[in-house]
Amino acid sequence: MCYYWVWCVFYLHFVEPERVVVGFSSEAFIGREGFDVIVRADGVEYRVGPDLTVSRVHARIYVDRGKCYIVDLGSLNGTLVNGELVRGWEPRRRSEPVELPIGSVVRVGLYTVFRVDTVESRSLEKDRLAILQYISEQLADAALKLEGSPSD
Repeated sequence: MCYYWVWCVFYLHFVEPERVVVGFSSEAFIGREGFDVIVRADGVEYRVGPDLTVSRVHARIYVDRGKCYIVDLGSLNGTLVNGELVRGWEPRRRSEPVELPIGSVVRVGLYTVFRVDTVESRSLEKDRLAILQYISEQLADAALKLEGSPSD
C-alpha cells in the first residue's frame, strides 16, 4: 500500500482487448470513443482497444490517501472487481466507491480487463525503465503488423 505522505503511481495493466499499461498518480477515467476504449489519466489519453460494451463515460478511478478506488459512472454493462459487481451499480446510476486493493482484477463492460498495481517513488526509476521497454516492444510489434497489412 502507498501511504498518502509517499508519492506513488498506480498502474492499470490492461489484459484484454490489448496489452496496455496506464500509469497515474491522482485519477483516471475510462470510457469509449467510437469502437475504442479510452483511458484519460493525468492529462494523457490512452487507446486500449475495441470494446463496444464499455460506455462512453464508464468509470472513474482515483487515489485518496494512498488507496485506489473505482466508481462506475452509470455504465450500461457494469463494472466488476474481482468477479463481483461494484456496490450500488445499476444502469445509468452512479455506484458507490469501491476500494481497489493492489492486484485487483477489474472488468469494465463485458471484455475489457485490467489489473491494478503500484510502485512507490523509491523504485519508480526501475519501473519506468520496464514500462519504456514494454512500450518499445509494443511499438515494434505494431510496426510489424503495419508492414504486413495490405496497402490501398
